[in-house]
Amino acid sequence: MIPTKFSTYDDFLLCAHKCFAEESWSGAERIRKLLSMTVNCQFLKKFYPADLNAAEDYPVDKCLCLHVCALQALQKKKYQEALTYELSCLKIFTVNVLEKCKEENWFLPVLYQMCSNLRYVACQADKHSRLPFFDEQQGGSFLEQAAAAILACYRICISDRNVSLEVTKRVGTLNLTNTLFRIYFAMNQWSNVIPLIQTVDRSEDLMNSFSIADKVTYNYFVGRKALYDCDFEVADKCLSYAFKNCPEKFLKNRRIILMHLIPVKIYRGQMPFNDLLEKYQLTVFEPIVAAVRLGDVGAFERIMRANAELFMPNCYLFLLKLKMVCYRNLFKKVYLICDHHQIPIEYFAAAVKMTRSKEASTNAVECTLVNLIYGGQLKGYISHQSQVVVLSRKNPFPHLAETRTCPCLPSASARPATLTIGIVTFELFSCLRAVIHVWQKERICRSAISNVLVKLKAFIGSIDFP
Repeated sequence: MIPTKFSTYDDFLLCAHKCFAEESWSGAERIRKLLSMTVNCQFLKKFYPADLNAAEDYPVDKCLCLHVCALQALQKKKYQEALTYELSCLKIFTVNVLEKCKEENWFLPVLYQMCSNLRYVACQADKHSRLPFFDEQQGGSFLEQAAAAILACYRICISDRNVSLEVTKRVGTLNLTNTLFRIYFAMNQWSNVIPLIQTVDRSEDLMNSFSIADKVTYNYFVGRKALYDCDFEVADKCLSYAFKNCPEKFLKNRRIILMHLIPVKIYRGQMPFNDLLEKYQLTVFEPIVAAVRLGDVGAFERIMRANAELFMPNCYLFLLKLKMVCYRNLFKKVYLICDHHQIPIEYFAAAVKMTRSKEASTNAVECTLVNLIYGGQLKGYISHQSQVVVLSRKNPFPHLAETRTCPCLPSASARPATLTIGIVTFELFSCLRAVIHVWQKERICRSAISNVLVKLKAFIGSIDFP
């Protein structure tokens, strides 16, 4: 057992030496706990590190000393200084242990913790930086520095050619992938995630060697990436795996997973039970589910405005997409009432007006219908000249699980001009409205704003106006 507190640095060092001497995975796991940021080092206020060069022949001692120096700097709120110590700590461990131990991997848990510590300190350094906004001319954020150091370790592990799972460093790739995911997601660098996912997909032989905890974390992040890409089938698969395999005792983690999984399920036509929402304190979804089921567009808009701050750090932008499901259900009711496959657009506009208590222009409704047709949520076409929607005689409103899983813009050559204008109008307006709504809130979520702007930039770049 690793003590939870240490009164002297010598006790801390002695405990680490005993664990390292074992040269075993279990010993490394104990060192991992020892290097945790939560360990109570009571000697920090009285700690005066000797010349670090004195420990040159003992790289492990130097790593421990640098880590303690980082803890001391954090205690003094010197975050950039702490980052420098943690970067040096990881570099020394990489050169003297990770690279030199060719046919061993018992030390990987120590590497995991060092990378986790580095990410945490980099987050704190970025958070408390004097610069209010990131400046690319300054050479990158502190998180980017941490990512570069961790990526170097990742490449060493992934390039290990040892076949035996007992000694290969490749078994450490998933944990490092998750750490890099956390960094790239925090910086909204979604493109950097793709090669990491591709590498894991090619490592099927290692899947049984990865821990359940790492696989749950990995599937959670891949599910979020799929959600970002509007690939709801993959998002459903990955987030469902993460939720099912996350132990019941981790209630907070299961709740976070559900925050993303529930909207995906709703989008695919599966409504959550109230018991589930109550168990995880997610009753805020109850009125959303009711509004979507009834097709009450006005109620949906009011609920989203009232609860924007609750959803903003997680999936606010994606929840806005559920508005299309709300429109789909409303228009289906219009179809059932009319009981005819040719319906004037003004009928749909009248239905929207009833839910919103304000006028709905036929142009806006026609734009919405175009998006529903393109997304596969409605089968038919629009006669613009006659202002009539001609619905398919066979299943005009297919089940949501059967609709297009990635309602993104098609290529410029593949989409007609009228479809381009309709989608551009709706999506651009939605993105701009989301940006304005986010900025107007008192508690601004920086990552949410950045996420909106990234999507908006990518979207505008893809437009090819006729």
